[in-house]
Amino acid sequence: MAKFTSFIFVILAASFVSLCLANGNDYQWGSIGAADTLMAKELVHRTGFLGTVTTEDYVYQQAGVAAPLMIHYIKINDKKKFKGATATITSGGVGFTEVTIRFTSLRGSGIKSQVEIYGSV
Repeated sequence: MAKFTSFIFVILAASFVSLCLANGNDYQWGSIGAADTLMAKELVHRTGFLGTVTTEDYVYQQAGVAAPLMIHYIKINDKKKFKGATATITSGGVGFTEVTIRFTSLRGSGIKSQVEIYGSV
């Protein structure tokens, strides 16, 4: 019986550790070239409410720029790690000069994701 209890404890401890070390919902689109520069770095944050799904659209545009840069790489780092939001590109993106990213949380959870956009001429 003691061996069985120890086995159960090890399984539960391993499950807890794997949940704590979860990578969350991190995303990468495209690749960074030698000439690419950081075009935008912003934290998308929205508080969640009990029983609701939270959505937030992040829009990156280069308005008023004579020669807009082409997006080559988009990186999203989920800062919540547990119960983080998913991210979907709804328009533009890699190969375009603008992008719209829709973040969707789990029910009852919020959004806290770091967005980085790189590109060049």
